[in-house]
Amino acid sequence: MMFSNSLRDIINEIKVKLSNCGYQIIFGAADGIICKKEEIKIEELIKLTKYSNKEMTFSIGVGTSLKDSYIALRYAKCNGKNTAVSCTKGTFYITN
Repeated sequence: MMFSNSLRDIINEIKVKLSNCGYQIIFGAADGIICKKEEIKIEELIKLTKYSNKEMTFSIGVGTSLKDSYIALRYAKCNGKNTAVSCTKGTFYITN
C-alpha cells in the first residue's frame, strides 16, 4: 500500500511539473501520464521524470500521434530503464 501511495504522489508531482512547463495533461493515473504540447523537448521530459524520483524508473514515448507515442513507449520499455524514445516518420531515436 505504501508503494502505491508513493507512486501516486510521484505521478502527481510530475503532472504538476509538466503542467507548469506548458504540457496539457490528457491522462495521469496508475503508473502513466499522457500529455501533449506543441513542441516537445525529450530532454525536458527526461529531467522532469528522473529528478522527481530516485527510487523508480520511467520509460518515455514521444510521437506526433497517440499511435506513434504508444509505439515509442513500447520500444522504450524494451530498451531498458530510464529510456526515452521518439518516433518520427517511422524512425526511432533513443535517449537515456
